[in-house]
Amino acid sequence: MGIFYYLCKNFYIKPTNMVANNSIVKLRTRKLKNGNSAYFLDYSLNGKRVRDALNLTIVKGTTKKVREANAYTKRVAEAICRQKEKDILSGKIGTTDFVNNSKVTLVAWLAHVADEKLRTGQSKSNAVTIQNIIHHLDQYQGGTCDITMAKVDKYFCLGFVDYLKTARRLRKINESSTANKYLSKSTANLYFNTLTMVLNEAVRENIIPINPINQIKREEKKPIRPKGENRTFLTIDELKILAATDCGNEMVKKAFMFACFSGLRISDIISLKWNDFVHDGERQVINKTMQKTQRAIYLPLPNDALKWLPMRGKARMDAAVFTLPKNTTINADIKSWAKRAGIKKNLCFHVSRHTYATTLLTKGADLYTTSKLLGHQNLRTTQIYAEIVNEKKVSAVDLLDNIL
Repeated sequence: MGIFYYLCKNFYIKPTNMVANNSIVKLRTRKLKNGNSAYFLDYSLNGKRVRDALNLTIVKGTTKKVREANAYTKRVAEAICRQKEKDILSGKIGTTDFVNNSKVTLVAWLAHVADEKLRTGQSKSNAVTIQNIIHHLDQYQGGTCDITMAKVDKYFCLGFVDYLKTARRLRKINESSTANKYLSKSTANLYFNTLTMVLNEAVRENIIPINPINQIKREEKKPIRPKGENRTFLTIDELKILAATDCGNEMVKKAFMFACFSGLRISDIISLKWNDFVHDGERQVINKTMQKTQRAIYLPLPNDALKWLPMRGKARMDAAVFTLPKNTTINADIKSWAKRAGIKKNLCFHVSRHTYATTLLTKGADLYTTSKLLGHQNLRTTQIYAEIVNEKKVSAVDLLDNIL
């Protein structure tokens, strides 16, 4: 199924009219061997006929779900067609010819980076995040963001920081209850960091000379930086209490506890297979590619992690280690489990990763080693956990004040 269907199927897209027949860019389809059809653009550029494949697919079938999917795909294809025509008429070149082109729009570059993430097999969540950023940039610019890369400067980025402070969440189909909720600080931070990454890509591709975000002082980004104290984690005593409390779903309990002692994200827990375990001498190690970053990780496991593994039985080596329900069910089970255990913290599966990091640092692991075990690409990301631990140390020492 087309890549843009994945990006758009969970979000509302305003219906659009068909592309006019007299357009200079024609939206056409071609039959595929599997019975589906693929969209492509047909136009002339500099005297040459160009056919741009959109990687958008019309799926064969007549069910309601298929018809709705094809309708969304068609609307996206029409929108791309109109944008291509607009770019040609305004003298801009196509989205595949970005190098040394300072006239390309920020939205077009974002869409290009999202396509590249999907084409190279990276996490689909990156592409979805970029698509959400495009939506918020449109809102920030008053309905349509048509700013060129050459005009994206420090002040544009600072304005986007201010916008994200009060931005509202994207409304999903059949989920209008989310429409009026504000972005969480962590989501706003994710969007800003992703925009930073996209602009860094533009520098590497010689589209812009420098990333304007690098000109912003750290404290000016602070309003959307998640504070360390907001990163929920479990203490060792709380871990013991959870271990002794019935979860209601034993596999969820095993997966969560295993993650507390391994630091794996939920995506890596779900994709973990028996053949990801290897022996390094007498120690068991996980050797796998992380889903989010697509980076290889070589992770030694403590005994307290291994004891939470389910029995393999006769399962094949390429079988999943943990058989889990969907993410929303997992998190609901964890919240109920915490309530039964008398733990009042707002738990979700990702708290296990925070717990792993803070436990390592509390027990004396150095920051660099902790960063490598977490698979962080930037030491500053790990520094957040060190700040949490340091704050707890200060709080503990303060308890000694006024004893005498």
